[in-house]
Amino acid sequence: MAYEANRYDDPELEKARNDANNANNIRNAADVAIASGNPYAVGAGAVVKGLDKATGGASSEALGKAVSTANKVSPVGKSLQNASNRLNESGASDAIGNAAAMYNRSQGQGDTFPKKDPNVVNQPNASNVSGGEPSSSLPSSREKKSSITEEENKPKENDEEKEKKRGGLLGRLALGGVMNVVLFVFAPFLLALLVFVVIFASVTGVISSYEDAFGISQTTGEDTGNLYFKASTKEQQAFYDRVNDIKLAYQAQGVEIDPLKLVAVYHVLKNNGADLDYNDMTDAVIREFAEAMLRDGTYSEYTFKDNLIQTIIPRYLPKTTSDQRERIAQEVLDYVEDYYDLIGKSSDKSTTYCAANNCAYDIKGYAIRGKGNVTESIQVSDLYVRLMQCGTASGHNYGGVFGQPLEGEDLVPFEKYILGVTYNIMGEDAPEDAVKAQMVAARSYILARHADVGGWRTLEKSDDKWILQVAACSQDQVYCDPDKGCSGSSAQWGQIYSGLDHDNGYHKNPLPLTSILRTYSSQTSGEVVTNSDGYIVYTGYQQAEVNQFISLANSGLKYKQILLQVYNQGTRNYGASSVDKASCKADNTYCGVSSGEYAEWKQFEGPWSEVKIGSSGYTIHQIGCLATSVAILVAKSGVPTKVANFNPGTFVEYLSSHGGFAGGNFVWRSVSEIAPNFQFQGRINVATMSREEKLNKIKELVSQKDVYVVAEVKGNTGQHWVAIDSVSGDTVNMMDPGSHSTNLWQHYPWGNTTILAYFRVVR
Repeated sequence: MAYEANRYDDPELEKARNDANNANNIRNAADVAIASGNPYAVGAGAVVKGLDKATGGASSEALGKAVSTANKVSPVGKSLQNASNRLNESGASDAIGNAAAMYNRSQGQGDTFPKKDPNVVNQPNASNVSGGEPSSSLPSSREKKSSITEEENKPKENDEEKEKKRGGLLGRLALGGVMNVVLFVFAPFLLALLVFVVIFASVTGVISSYEDAFGISQTTGEDTGNLYFKASTKEQQAFYDRVNDIKLAYQAQGVEIDPLKLVAVYHVLKNNGADLDYNDMTDAVIREFAEAMLRDGTYSEYTFKDNLIQTIIPRYLPKTTSDQRERIAQEVLDYVEDYYDLIGKSSDKSTTYCAANNCAYDIKGYAIRGKGNVTESIQVSDLYVRLMQCGTASGHNYGGVFGQPLEGEDLVPFEKYILGVTYNIMGEDAPEDAVKAQMVAARSYILARHADVGGWRTLEKSDDKWILQVAACSQDQVYCDPDKGCSGSSAQWGQIYSGLDHDNGYHKNPLPLTSILRTYSSQTSGEVVTNSDGYIVYTGYQQAEVNQFISLANSGLKYKQILLQVYNQGTRNYGASSVDKASCKADNTYCGVSSGEYAEWKQFEGPWSEVKIGSSGYTIHQIGCLATSVAILVAKSGVPTKVANFNPGTFVEYLSSHGGFAGGNFVWRSVSEIAPNFQFQGRINVATMSREEKLNKIKELVSQKDVYVVAEVKGNTGQHWVAIDSVSGDTVNMMDPGSHSTNLWQHYPWGNTTILAYFRVVR
């Protein structure tokens, strides 16, 4: 499947054109709506015309800009905008509008506000995303009825009076005949446009709510869904620039700060009544918000939310209650997710998929040109690369012996290897989407390489690791250690070693810790190109393909589009179908983290959130973390239960009527009342253990067949329970009823894990 770049030569000019065409169509649509006689359409047209009369035409201009903005983010927006442009620029819109206006005047419906020249497109650019604030509501049903009644009661004009009002575009045609053409041939689009405008008060509110998200995304080079944005004031843009400067300052220290979360704090506080404006968001305040996200220099959602509730929200909204602060903090976290939904981008909020710089791969096989689908059904985790020597090939002596490990090299974590390969090939100056395309291509290629070549190139499990053996030269891919740099006799015809002390023919310095390439690596970790059968595509590439990645990125394509185009055309027509994340199918998990419906059960959302727990009077939303966690594990285990539609709500309702709670306290052994095979075994106090001891104890439990564990993770700071899912290396994966995070000790401090309780399925 091929993709084309959707980028205008002059975005500002194109936007002005769209704004003008939409505004004029809206004016004409208002006349058509009034002429239609439909009470709702008449009312809507009256609103538009009334606002235009009051504002000197500014209202329809603002609505035109708003429609342009909405078309940018709508799945069918491009088609709607093209239709709007054609209708107006062909003159059909004015012809229809003028005819409708004349008809309306003939019926005593008033004058149409003078229309501006729709062909003048070199007007000032749109000042903001929302395109103004058309906040007026529709007229009441009484007002709508009145307008219809007046028309019905108006004395009928005789033919002579009608004839005097004919002319211009109507020519010798009967007015009624023209209106039939207007209403039944051309009007559907205009009426649809007006209906869109009528409901646009809410749509405009949605777009306006994310104006700051669009603004900071554009300022920092993040994804805006190809929406063109310009700040409405100098103060607004200065705020975005300050956020960007602070983001870069943290990045220079090796710390990643999400600018969307910074503007989310500002927006949500202000939306909830805080006395803040852009000028109040000084460097010091922005840094305060940034520091609230971090624990030991790393983003922690738990830390962020806790600091919002305990410090930031009380400071700016001192009259809020604890429940209100909890809700506002969640609004901040949801703001970014909702913005991504708006622009059609996945934020991968349910799981990070790849932990500790390594991903797990459920490999079905490989799509190799000339060989078809080569099946190799394996599940790979903790994958490392062993760098191997290069011998003589194609008349070139690479300086080593094929099949022998390269001296002095450690095993390389697979994702670090992909970063090093891309750094060596692309450098730091290539466009973002070219770099990302190269990372995914390099990953797909090297995973499939052994299936094509064989021999000493292997992908095999050794002890508790998987080892992929590859040549440390251009025979496979040239890896440059991003932390140590690399050197060798020649990047083209020689072996490349980690560090800078091997030969003088070639060397490359370490990749800076602040390099954006490290961010791109994290964002694309685990992604591979697959065909329609789910086989990893053997994505060979040479300099021609690298140049193509760069060219297509410069033309506006995103990296997934680039990959699907390159590997479906010409000499690389390999049948690429999609770009997928690493996944593991054995227990329906992603990199050790469950992805079943139960994995997304939250105490704060879903139809069960307001179900009362026992006789406590409190809801699952308020105190249901333990009950939800246990319900998650019961569902994961697959044991039969005594309720047909098992979920946290039916679980709590059943236990509440079968001795499952003492007040609001959970009765552990009561779980077997609803799930007889799921039996409580006991609790273990791990409060005084070291991090390693806690990790080993969790491993010991979850490694046992049919054992399921919940953990208390807030220690003396409160009480919160999560379901333990699995352990990958030293990462404890969880299913948290209180957040979307999956990494236990990245989200909650390890020292606060104090109690482990476990159940066993008795078959």
